[in-house]
Amino acid sequence: NLDLQKTFERIISNVNFLKLKNIIKNNSYHDHENVYDHLVKTYDIAKEKVDGNMINDPEAKKLYLDYINLEIDGVKKGDLMLIFALIHDIGKMVVFDKNGRKESILLTNEAGITQVPYHEYFGSLIVKDVLSETELSEEVIKYLSKCVRLHGLFNGTWINNKDLDANELLGILKKAGENIHVEQIFNGMCDCFTATPFQEAIPKIERLFNNPETYKLIGFSITEG
Repeated sequence: NLDLQKTFERIISNVNFLKLKNIIKNNSYHDHENVYDHLVKTYDIAKEKVDGNMINDPEAKKLYLDYINLEIDGVKKGDLMLIFALIHDIGKMVVFDKNGRKESILLTNEAGITQVPYHEYFGSLIVKDVLSETELSEEVIKYLSKCVRLHGLFNGTWINNKDLDANELLGILKKAGENIHVEQIFNGMCDCFTATPFQEAIPKIERLFNNPETYKLIGFSITEG
């Protein structure tokens, strides 16, 4: 019985989360936007989309709603997908220790364009620090850490495979998504929903959500040969 609003307020007022106001991204996806504002915006988009309003296929809609109503330690996945949207970029606040000085994970070139390599992995390591004032359990935090670690999955896969149709793309996402590919597709959509370069991906995302196969987890076993 998660109090989502209370959890949201505790996260955005967390001393570590507030540091994201000082991290400014500037590239084709972020126009001098601080990470704090971007994450709150992504959360708001996720709240609008989480009920599945992008799904018209009746079978897919039922499977999607069943999926987001699954629980992890008593908390619905739909609520956790919103928290995931709120925290996915926290790794952009990380600094590295290098020869006695601090070096930001954020890189800026001479033209003022920023990149933040590896922020997915390092973000997954500090999820517990950002969620320290919430009542979320260790099991839930472990799940959210996994979500953060993989959150570049959809965007990276789509950018490198634009020629593939939605079914072929789904096959890659399932194999790479550690059986949380639905969360990754949803977050990828909300993360870049207003970004101009991402608009061509929206129709493919809608086809994924309207495909009942999207909600089937990948099965695997050891060969008998």
